[in-house]
Amino acid sequence: MAQAGQMRSITACMHLHFIAKNVERMGDHVTSIAEQVVYLVTGETPEEDRPKADRTSITTKD
Repeated sequence: MAQAGQMRSITACMHLHFIAKNVERMGDHVTSIAEQVVYLVTGETPEEDRPKADRTSITTKD
């Protein structure tokens, strides 16, 4: 019976893994579209080292 529970956990984890991977791909596509829009509007490509706004993974509680 324990093996069946482990299989359900593995299946759920794999679903979450694929969801996270696909969300990341969507973000990559959105970034690409945004860069194309910037180029169409300004005629210049966006700078390579753009700031990352999300710092939640490195912030700590004081």
